[in-house]
Amino acid sequence: MFGKHHPILIVRSGSRKGKQLRLRRDTIVLGADSRCQVVLKDPGVEKKHATLRRRDGDQWELENHSADGTQVDKLPIQKKRLRHGAQIRLGQSTLLEFTLPNAGQTRSETGKTRGISPRVMVGIGIYWLVLLVGVLFFRAGDEINGGLPVLTVAAVEEALAGTRAFLGERRAEGEAARRLRIDPDAEAAADFYELVYREGGGLNTRVRGTLRINAILDELERLFQAAWHLESQRRWEAAAGRYREITRIVPDIRCPATALATERLRRLREVLDNDA
Repeated sequence: MFGKHHPILIVRSGSRKGKQLRLRRDTIVLGADSRCQVVLKDPGVEKKHATLRRRDGDQWELENHSADGTQVDKLPIQKKRLRHGAQIRLGQSTLLEFTLPNAGQTRSETGKTRGISPRVMVGIGIYWLVLLVGVLFFRAGDEINGGLPVLTVAAVEEALAGTRAFLGERRAEGEAARRLRIDPDAEAAADFYELVYREGGGLNTRVRGTLRINAILDELERLFQAAWHLESQRRWEAAAGRYREITRIVPDIRCPATALATERLRRLREVLDNDA
């Protein structure tokens, strides 16, 4: 539901097999160096192996930087526009699949347009029908339970984007204060956000109790989506639990995601008081 415009790299083989890596930036460096946006520590993968760049809206281009080369759909490339489902091979064991979640039609290498299969069309139709019924059901609940506003995709995406910027600003502020040795609290904040930005691990891996930045955003997105579904079913207590989890991930009311979750909790409390 949320972040639907971001392409995804699915790791089909290699040390991170099974991972789904959402591309949140317009330029993504792939390689073995821990400073890369996508870190792949597999045999034959160089420190800065290749770069993915957004071109012309939803078009993406892959550029090779490796002497050993990069392949797309089993063919060596230097620069290549990627289609939905393209297979990218780096090194000896890494295979990635490039996917566009909202890909409607894809164009083959010969330039012929390939339409969506009937089975996919039926699935899309069912999805939108369920979504519409859920929204209508939830809006009916608004009138009955004190007018709780619907949680919108735009509000969540804005909160997630603001949270990324907020974390970066807090890290910079803390590092500056630490260098000047004038603010112990800011120095501690610098340590916190520096840990957030460290590479390695996933949602189940913590460094001194701190998730890295992309994992934080993924977890926030997952919890907002879960809360939306619970609200659509009028399961207010369960939805409130998801929002409380969000406020504990970055426990700072200045964080946009935390602020949005706190506001939803306040609204839910009003609904629960009206039901009592």
